[in-house]
Amino acid sequence: MFYNECQNVQSRYKLINGAPSNVPLWKKSYAMSFDNITRNAKWVYEVLNKETSVNNCVQEPFGDPYEGGHLAAAANHRWCWEALNDTNLNCNIIPQHKTLNKGPWKVLENWCRELRNQTGVHNVHVYSGPLYYRPILEQMNPRIIGDKLVPTHLFKVIIVENEDGTVEEPECYVMPNDVPFSPDRRDYFVDIRFLQDISGLTFIEHRNVGQREKIVTATLQGQDVNSTLQSVNIRVRIST
Repeated sequence: MFYNECQNVQSRYKLINGAPSNVPLWKKSYAMSFDNITRNAKWVYEVLNKETSVNNCVQEPFGDPYEGGHLAAAANHRWCWEALNDTNLNCNIIPQHKTLNKGPWKVLENWCRELRNQTGVHNVHVYSGPLYYRPILEQMNPRIIGDKLVPTHLFKVIIVENEDGTVEEPECYVMPNDVPFSPDRRDYFVDIRFLQDISGLTFIEHRNVGQREKIVTATLQGQDVNSTLQSVNIRVRIST
């Protein structure tokens, strides 16, 4: 990973130089923070661009071996086998209502990929994770599947970084982990300040006038289905 100074770009929002909370774990296709109490991820972060969207891992469908849902979607990370397999690790799986997983949550995942392919979009930054509105740890009989606490809600934060260096206003969604009350993703939209308050996480920051910026670049490599070495490049502008 490399850092280079770059010219400032006028943009109301700025990508954070760090993680929403401490102790991140880095995988081939995403970064995350794991909660040893709930046995679920606190958050999962992905960067989607046109290079990471390449599918080098076509395989015959054999059914999902997990009853839970993916935070970092498997369909986002098919550019190499390791990236795809990382999405099926237990730490990326969360107890999720089946109707939600196949309904509005899937619509939201598809929306992230649609944004990635729009003209002028450089990166789509995606944060996903669980929320616990009720004091689950204080309940006499908390809902548990396997060794995981069942979240009451799931969140997703989508931040578009344009090719000109500007950052769009974040799209934030909170969905009850239950039978969906609406198929429309827009009915689950919430303000970024509300989500940051209830989650205790930081996803975005407002830029200060004259704030310095850096370009962070990274090249990821891995083998595809034919054991051919594939690589993708990620380039992100952050404030310092």
